[in-house]
Order: sequence, then structure tokens, then C-alpha cells
Amino acid sequence: MNSARPAPPASVCSETELLAEVARLRLLVEELQSQKVATQHLAEMNHTLMQRIGEGIAVAQHGKVVFANAKALEIMGLTEDQAMGSDLFQWRLPQDRPEAIRTHFQRMLGLGDDHQEEVLVNTSSGEQRWLDLRTSTVSWQGMPASLMVFADITRRRLEAASLKRSEERYRHVVNNLNEGMIVIQGNRVVFNNPQAASILRVPPETVLGTFFGTWVHPDDLPAMRERVKRRSQGEMEEASTSFRTIGSDLSTRWIRSHNITVNWEGQPATMAFFSDVTEHRAVTEALQRSEAQYKAVVENVGEGMVVLIGDKVVFANERALSIVGRSRDEAMNTPFLRFVHPDDRGWALERFQKRLSGEDGVPGRSETRLLLTDGSEIWVEISITLVSWDGAQASLMFMTDITARKLLEQQLQDTLDERETVLESSVMGIAFLSNTGRFRWANQAMLSIFRVQETPALASMEPLYTSREQYLRVGTDVDACIREGKDFRTEQLMRRMDGSTFWAMLSGKAVNPGKNQQGTVWVVMDISERKALEKALQQTTVEREAILNNTLVGISYNRNRCVEWVNDKYLEMTGLSRDEVIGKSSRMFYASDEEYEEDGRAINAGLLSEGGYSSERQIARKNADPFWVELSGRCVLEKDPSAGVIWTMLDISKRRQAEEDTRAALTRQTELNALRSRFVSMTSHEFRTPLATILSSAELMRYYSDRMDAAEKDETLAGIEIAVQRMTNMLERVMLIGKSDADMLDFAPRTLNLDHLCRDLMSEAMAQQRGATSQVNYRFDLADPMGGYDEKLLRHIFSNLLSNALKYSPEGLPIEFRIQKDGQKVVFEVVDQGIGIPQTEIPHLFDTFHRASNVGNIPGTGLGLSIVKKSVEVHGGTIDVESIAGDDPRHGTRFRVRL
Repeated sequence: MNSARPAPPASVCSETELLAEVARLRLLVEELQSQKVATQHLAEMNHTLMQRIGEGIAVAQHGKVVFANAKALEIMGLTEDQAMGSDLFQWRLPQDRPEAIRTHFQRMLGLGDDHQEEVLVNTSSGEQRWLDLRTSTVSWQGMPASLMVFADITRRRLEAASLKRSEERYRHVVNNLNEGMIVIQGNRVVFNNPQAASILRVPPETVLGTFFGTWVHPDDLPAMRERVKRRSQGEMEEASTSFRTIGSDLSTRWIRSHNITVNWEGQPATMAFFSDVTEHRAVTEALQRSEAQYKAVVENVGEGMVVLIGDKVVFANERALSIVGRSRDEAMNTPFLRFVHPDDRGWALERFQKRLSGEDGVPGRSETRLLLTDGSEIWVEISITLVSWDGAQASLMFMTDITARKLLEQQLQDTLDERETVLESSVMGIAFLSNTGRFRWANQAMLSIFRVQETPALASMEPLYTSREQYLRVGTDVDACIREGKDFRTEQLMRRMDGSTFWAMLSGKAVNPGKNQQGTVWVVMDISERKALEKALQQTTVEREAILNNTLVGISYNRNRCVEWVNDKYLEMTGLSRDEVIGKSSRMFYASDEEYEEDGRAINAGLLSEGGYSSERQIARKNADPFWVELSGRCVLEKDPSAGVIWTMLDISKRRQAEEDTRAALTRQTELNALRSRFVSMTSHEFRTPLATILSSAELMRYYSDRMDAAEKDETLAGIEIAVQRMTNMLERVMLIGKSDADMLDFAPRTLNLDHLCRDLMSEAMAQQRGATSQVNYRFDLADPMGGYDEKLLRHIFSNLLSNALKYSPEGLPIEFRIQKDGQKVVFEVVDQGIGIPQTEIPHLFDTFHRASNVGNIPGTGLGLSIVKKSVEVHGGTIDVESIAGDDPRHGTRFRVRL
């Protein structure tokens, strides 16, 4: 049997080949990682470059700004938060927006071409700026976008506009000069201004194309020709000369001419400015004023202006001298690099030389430091333009002091560093997750809370949840909050990397509100201890709630006069539900705002001074039933009602009712005593008089009847009858009052003729008051005299009213007795002009045995008006009284009965 190992199959790799393949794969992985690092490094470099480039760069998708570098934010005067996600078109002028929107959305469809334009925009401060805008279509995060590269050309536009205005001014000056102006080329006039012909005294159409010497005086013509010839050959500089001219009117005039050699349409020419000698001074002064104006502009411009020939300063305005901190003498003919900080001179010189040589790619603006004479340094922004100065090539330098801005940038960087330190030092766990939920950064507190050794060990938050279902549920809730633009917040039971669980407060927020493309920021706090305390507190609260809800006293906790908690007894007493009370103002227990405010001031004063307040008051239940409570309040913190007040409410309705019943019984007893006293007084008076009459009459009949004739006997007997009748009437009234008090008055209405009855009552009343001197004026205004009434009760009513009117009208003044209709009621009025009734006694006028204090010796029982009121009420009617007593000329009384 052959024991040799069988050969491996041809398809199986040898160990050497396997190791070689592993090594090749490892190199491939390292190469990919290097490429990834390089790509990331390139992306970071591109981002840094875009942030530091001197031009503004912004990217927009679907009308919204998704990226803007620092220069773009600076130009538009925005913060990054204000720019991101903002409306791209809000900065364009209203008339430019439709076209801008159209072209942008064409780019979103991939249809737009690269485009460059100069546009006017509004910055966040409301300032308008001109931008040199270059727009291209690019791919941004896999989607078409508009890439906008722009520079602030406001100053250039202003300078161009200024130059245009200057050109227009010069053209205006040329055409309106007091001087004549001609250009001579080849001994012929090729240009003239309108004033030239006027000064030369020749027709305007004869100037252009004419030999220049036509108007020169023959004696001055040879010298003039020689000067023109030499100047055209470049042998003469600018020169002024005076010569004579002969005009069309053959007048001779002296002309002072200023001549220069110029390039006119590619050929040398002589430009001559001339004027009458008499006008020379005025023209000179005008030019001097113009020079002063331009100088004022240059000296007062907001930027520093420096002219360099070579590297030496040949001109500097006041602003430039102020920036570099030198006097004019110190600055003139000094190399500008001497002002630059030594550390910046090398690259500043290199950039300056490249700029002078016209090399492409040199930034138009740069920032550098200047060293002042006191050793301090400032930051300036410099731009250089090549100009001609006194016939030589020069550099025009504009510079702006940006020290304050640089300080702010440094402060911002310091702030960012501080915030990063704060985040790392925070006791709360903070993490930044990608839009796929992967960890991109976490502070030390986050790692400590979840007991993670190092960040790479934690790829996503899923291992930190107790289950995948919980992880997915939270993710769904987070996505919903982000779409609604809200922050996500919850308290969850979470798991540490060692497997232990704890309670965490978890909150998340999208970096870009409403979108999750840029990821989310999360904050985590370990609240296990708080949860344990809450559980213990909840248990304690439940126990205390049970005690408070079973007490017999209503209890509430109010803060700023707003109810925050009540027990069950409080709800039972008020009839309100918990929803109707909690969170509501105590204003609900007051009838008016004034009462609420006044009581609030009294309560607050007591709480501030004593720390407590108590009172007894009547409040209403939900069903409007009133009840009495004893209300007591005590501040949670001593004498500080703002911290809250505990109020207790005890129902004392039964006690108050008992007190009211006791007071009512005392009042009734007092009234009964007064009534008894009045009754005794009345009966002693009213019975004594007729009894005395009867007694005296009986004695006369007994002892002197034999001496009396028949008439005297009849008169004596009549007196006895009247006295008996008076006592009988009084007894009937007392019995009638007793019946009325016992609600036993007989009411038997029948059809009566009111007119006849009232006339009878009026006659009876006048018969009863035989000594009365007043007359009763009767007026009956009813169409139908018939009506259903109780005749006996009507007699009680109007015999008393009419008798009183007659009795209390001692001056014989007339009395009115009127009956009229008022709707469905019949109104009876008895009006007198007697002594009247004091106003304070009218409320007691219908009380039994009550008589007014001003009746004097006029007899009466005090029962009549009480009987009248009872009789009116039995009929279902009403009685009103109006009266004026005393010395008032309008004194008298009006009784109005409605039946």
C-alpha cells in the first residue's frame, strides 16, 4: 500500500501562491486607503482654498444656497447661518429676478451655458453692490447646481461711472469752453470746438479743413508755421504763445494759445487751446478751481491712495499717510516696502514684481501687515493698478485698513477653538452622525457614558439601544421631526457597550433644518439617578395625594392667582371638574374685574406682611348655588406669594345659616316688641277716647236725664253710638290685620260698576271727615266702567286713601281722585297737597301700627295703609307712593294703585 500523500488538485492554490495573493490584496487595500486619504486631503485643500480665495464662491440648487465661501459671505454681509438654505433670488433686484430664475432652473435641467455678467444686487444691510458674476453648471453632491464665482466690482463701476462722468464733463467743458480749441494735422484743422470760430471771428463752417494760417496775421505766420512743423516732428514740448489773428470782419485780435503735441487718430498733431487775452485770467481761475475740486476728492476718499514709481512713493493722499502713520515728508521718495512688516516683505515684493511684469494669475488684491513707527502693526488690504504718472509708468496702490476685521477673524477662530474645548469638556455626551446614522465625531463624555474605549469601535448607535425595534422606532421618529423642522427629544432606556442599561435623555437636531443630508447632532445625558428620584418622588406624591384627597377641607395650590393643583374635596365643594380648574385664573370666583382686583390687593398685602390671609366669604358653585366658606391661605415660602400659596377652603354654610337664623330671630323679636309697644299705645289711645265718651254720656243719662230734653238725650245717645262704632271699626281693622297676616283675607270678586262705587267711596270719606275743608276732584277716564273686583276690599283701599288725603290736608287744598286705563291694568291715583311723608319713613309706611313722625295730634291707628297694601296684594295688584314733606312748596303725596 502506497503511503505517499496524494497531489493537491490543480485548482487549489499552494501556500506560497496564497501568501502572494494576500500580500497583493494588502497592497491594494493600502493603495486604496492612500487614495482615500489623498482624496480627503485634496477635498480639505479645495475647501480651504475656496474659503481663502479672494473671490466670492457660492453654489445653489433649486433656488437655494447650499454653499458660500467666506469671501461671498463678506461681500453679501451675511453669516453662514443666514446664507445656507436662503432664497438665491432675494438678493437680485426685482426687475432682474424673472430672468435669473429662468436661467437658474435651466441649469438645474443641465441646459445652461457658462455665462458672465455684471449684476447689481442687494446686500443684507440694504446696500447695493455691483458684482462681476461668472455662472457655470456643475455637479454638486451628484445633482446639477449653479456655481457662481463673483467679485465685488462696485468700486470699479463707481470709478468707471466717475470716469464716464468725467469724460462727459470734459466734453461738455470742451464744447462750452470760453477758449477755442483746434487740432492741426498736416497744416489743416481736423477738429474745432464751437467756440473757436467765435473767438477767431470767422463763420463756423469755414474752420474745419482750412489751412490754420488763414486767420494768422501775416507778420506772425512764419513763426507759427515753424512751431507747428517742429512740434509735429516731436522737437518741441508743450508751449504757450501769443499771436494775432484777422477775422472775417478784418478786426485784429490777440490770441493766447497753448499748444501740445498729441496722437490724433494714429498720427501726430498739434492741439491748440486759445482765447482772447482779456479772458485768459477767468479761464485760468476756472482751471484752478477744477484742480482744487479733484484734489479735494482724492484727499478725502475713504481709501488710502499711493503712487509708486519703481518702489518709491511719489504721491500719497491724507488717508494713506494716516494708515501708515507717517508724515508726508517721511513718506515721499521712500520705498514702500519699508512700511511693510519684515515677515511679509519677501512675498509682498515677489507679488509686486509679478504684478508689474503683467504676469497672469497674480491676485488683484492682497492682505499684508504694516509696521508703524511705534512698533505696532496693522493689517491692510492692497490692490495695485498700473497707471501713467508724469509721463512714466507708475503703480497706483489703493489700501484699506482691515485691522478690525482681522481682529474679528482671530476672535472668531479663538471662539471656535474655545467651543471645541467646551464640547470636549462637556459633561453631556455630544456626537455628530452622518445622514446614514454613522458616527463622525463624539466627545469624551459620550464615550464615557456608553463606556466606549475608542471612537472607531462605535460605528453606529444601534448597539446602544436595547433592541433593534427600539433603534428603528427612534430612527423613524427622528426622520419625522427633521422633516417637520423640529428637534427630537426623548427619554430612553439605553445600553452601554459592557451590556449594562441606564436611562438616558436623548435629543437630536439636523445640521441643516428640515433636511438630513448633512447629518445630525446628538446630545445624551445619563438620567438614571434622576429617574430613580422621580420614581421615589412619585411614590411619595401618590401617598400624599391620597391623604390630601381624603381630607374634609378643600385644598388648592395657586401661583400668581392661577390654580395649579386641587384636591378632590375642592372639586366636590365647587362642583367643577379638574379640567375646568387646573391652569385657570381664580377670577372665575368673582362677579367683576373690579372685585377681583380689589380683593387681590388685600390678599397680597396680607401675604406679604404676615405670610398668610384668611376671610369668610360667599362664593358660587358651578350650578350658581351660593355657599359660605372660610378661606385661609399660607405662602409656600415665608412672605413670598410669588413662590405659590396653599389655600384651604372649609364649607361654613350651616354655621352661617345658623347665625343668620339667630340674627333673624333677634330682629323678629325686636320687631314684635316694637309692634306690641305700638299696639298697646294705640289701643290705650283709641279705646280710651270712645270709652271716656261712653262713660261720660252714661253718667249724664244717669244723673241728669230728668233735666235733659229729648234733643239732648238723642245727642248723648248718638255720641255713645259713634264711640261704640269707632271702637267696632278699630276692632274690625285689628281683626282684618290678623286675617291678612294669616293669609285668611276673603277674596270674592264680582262684576262692579267702578264709577258708581268710586263716587260712593268719595262721599263716604268726606262724610267721615266732617271737619275737612278740602274738596275732591274726581275724574273717571274708563270707556267701560264695569270690572271684576271684591267690593269690600276696594272699600278698605280707597276709603282709607281718601280719608287720609282729607285728614292730612289741613289747608283746604284740592285732592285729585283719578281712574284711567294703562294697558291691561286700571290705575287709581289719589293725590293730595298735604303735609307729606318724610323720605326716610316711606319704606315703613305700610308696616302695621306705623304712623309718620310729622302727623302731630291728628288721630289715627296706623292700621289703614297696612290694610290697603294687603287688600291690593290680594287683588294681584301693586301700590306705589311718592311724597314730599317739609317746607318744600311741592309738598304732598301721590298713591298709585294698579289692579
